[in-house]
Amino acid sequence: MKDILYVCQHNPWHLDGGALIRNYWLIKALATRYRVHLVTAGDPGEPVPADFAAACASIDRFARPTSPFFRLRQTLRPGSTFFLSGIVTAAMRTFVRENVRHGSYAFAMLDFQMLDAIDGTGLRYAYNAHNTEYLLLERRVELEKGVLQRAFVRFDATRLKPIERRVVRDALAILACSSEDASELVALAPQAREKTFVVPNGVDVSRYAHTFATPPQAQKPTILVTGRFDWRPNRVGLDWFVADVLPRLRERLGTGTFEVRVAGRMSPEQERELRALADVVPARNPADMRDELARAHIVAAAILASSGTRLRILEAWAAGRPVVTTPAGAFGLPHTSGEELFAVEGPGAFADAIALLLRDDALRETMRQRARERVVAFDWTQIGDRFLAECGPLLP
Repeated sequence: MKDILYVCQHNPWHLDGGALIRNYWLIKALATRYRVHLVTAGDPGEPVPADFAAACASIDRFARPTSPFFRLRQTLRPGSTFFLSGIVTAAMRTFVRENVRHGSYAFAMLDFQMLDAIDGTGLRYAYNAHNTEYLLLERRVELEKGVLQRAFVRFDATRLKPIERRVVRDALAILACSSEDASELVALAPQAREKTFVVPNGVDVSRYAHTFATPPQAQKPTILVTGRFDWRPNRVGLDWFVADVLPRLRERLGTGTFEVRVAGRMSPEQERELRALADVVPARNPADMRDELARAHIVAAAILASSGTRLRILEAWAAGRPVVTTPAGAFGLPHTSGEELFAVEGPGAFADAIALLLRDDALRETMRQRARERVVAFDWTQIGDRFLAECGPLLP
């Protein structure tokens, strides 16, 4: 077996975010063919689950710097951007360069934000494209409230675009999350046409089988909103839901007749803000999202800017919980609005779809069955097999 280097942002065994889960399962798939040497910008003190440790030939972790000046210095370097800064330390760069110099890696698997770890080493890489990043930044511009914030995000997207074009152009293979992302990446760098493959985000369907078979556990009609709310696009979506959708839900359903559970990674301050709202219950940093899905009647994915595919929707599908989202939230997922999910524009339509689902038991049952049929194609075991079969010929 050949050795490869896998460089990613976080310790992937957490399984509490889309990028982490994607990396976890790609590593598992690659480990059937290669000796995987993992380098992450994750907490060095975290224990590694035994089954994941067994899949890797080595695991080396480098804590992210805590000083804001570190990221500022990196941002101001020529050829860098705010998006790409603040993650890769000098210690990680030195470690990778020494290992590349003395090792014999066939290639690296690269998260875009880890580019600085291997840049200049000459090591060939496959690009794990979680999103079309410069376009995701461009879509975020109008979500920023201040003129200066919008100008900064637009400027960072402009700086990011040529760097992303270079990464796409030079990669051995490109793993896009959706056909839409693949088209965007090929448009960015036409050289990518013959080496871009759709390797969608997925879900371990069997993990949610019990939840699928279990009726909602909450007594009161419950709407679940999930996400990492320390990530700004998710926070913007949550703010939109609270400010614009929630008042309309109260008009349609009545205050106190339903519950919105907001579950995910959030700060204590965010938790306090949510707890102060009527009809809202925060669930900060839940240990297992299946517990939250088991309570819920439906899942609301309030997403205003998107690329890739949304893990929270796939989880809801696997758990048998109908989904209301936006067209941006459904981006990259094969669907017909009103069948596998509702994908609607505007807070009024969003509230209408939620109210309809909460009132119509038969519709919820039909939608969850159709979603279950759709999600089988996104099971990680199948995705891993397809990934190796399709990308394998391009990888050493």
